[in-house]
Amino acid sequence: MNALNTDINTLDDIKKKAIYKRDFSFFNYHVAIATDSRKIIRVFEEMYSKFLKHDQSGNCLDCYIIKGPTHKKNSSVILNNELYPIADPDSLVFYSELLIFRALYKYVGDYFILHAGVISRDGKGFIITGPSSFGKTTLVMELVSRGYKFLSDEYCSIRLNDYFVEPFPRSLGVKKGSPFYSALDRKKCFYHKNEKKISVGCDNIYPGCIGQPCKPYCLIILKSSLKNRSLKDKQIFALSLLKDDREFVDKICNNKSIQLLDKSLDDNFIFYRFSLAPDSSAAKTIQELCVGHEDNILSQSVILDDRPDFNSSPTIKAMSKFDASLEVLKNLLNRSQEGNLYNRFKKQNSLMLHTMVGFINNLDCYELEPGTLKETADIIDSL
Repeated sequence: MNALNTDINTLDDIKKKAIYKRDFSFFNYHVAIATDSRKIIRVFEEMYSKFLKHDQSGNCLDCYIIKGPTHKKNSSVILNNELYPIADPDSLVFYSELLIFRALYKYVGDYFILHAGVISRDGKGFIITGPSSFGKTTLVMELVSRGYKFLSDEYCSIRLNDYFVEPFPRSLGVKKGSPFYSALDRKKCFYHKNEKKISVGCDNIYPGCIGQPCKPYCLIILKSSLKNRSLKDKQIFALSLLKDDREFVDKICNNKSIQLLDKSLDDNFIFYRFSLAPDSSAAKTIQELCVGHEDNILSQSVILDDRPDFNSSPTIKAMSKFDASLEVLKNLLNRSQEGNLYNRFKKQNSLMLHTMVGFINNLDCYELEPGTLKETADIIDSL
């Protein structure tokens, strides 16, 4: 979806509707959120209660979330004076978050930011990363129930000056299939329609569980083996773009293992779905092709048919430091070639990889194929 070209006077008129305002600090960057909806500002206050900022110092990213109709009867998000129409007002929080953090990734140059859960034990951090639907949040909650400290289930922010991991205690997103779902008071939780999750603060479930910045001790990458799925099964790669890019899509489709399934327009964003041939490296290839297009990618995900068998016994094996470094670098969220992190490393991936290897060298690295929740958590307990 293209941000609409809107004159500054029109934008100012729209912004005046945003009478509810709050300031937050993410990765030491000031984000000001304003909206015309009391409910939306309360949702952000609850989800990011640990990030509320009480002064307006520092560089600032301004985001206006307007539920009332602004363009062709759409709701909208204004970010950096660009207007993004959102057709479904119930999706405003979801898309606002995506747009805010996508913009933040470009500004953050003092951290490596990974999509990962982080817990700590005796001051030592455990970083757990893996695809969606691999049970990362459920595993984090199980470990916290055993006395681990909670740092994050969404973002792992690694300070580059000392390699400490800082907490990112956003509210947890708990899916209906989670064993913790039934114990939650759902009337007091916000339901994320797009992600089919309810939002709850981890310390509301386990008071006093929020951890402090810590030195990471262990990196655990959740994986699955081919034995857990039929080789006839295919994987689906879902890609959403801010604006259409046929040249990019054609480059993806040039790979014989990748087939375009469909293209759609949803809430004014462009969505593509690709079928990936089974027992191939297509998933890795398509993710590599996305490198360099981060500024236009709203989200990307592999919809896996090879999810772990959560009724089986888990398995774990050591992972080489170099392979772990490549895996982490591939999943680095703030690696945009237009971003401050890339500039920090003089726009050289080799320098970034060298620093990543230096960080990973201090960790024990493992590939973990999850199984039953208790046994999987027992394995991590034993490390």
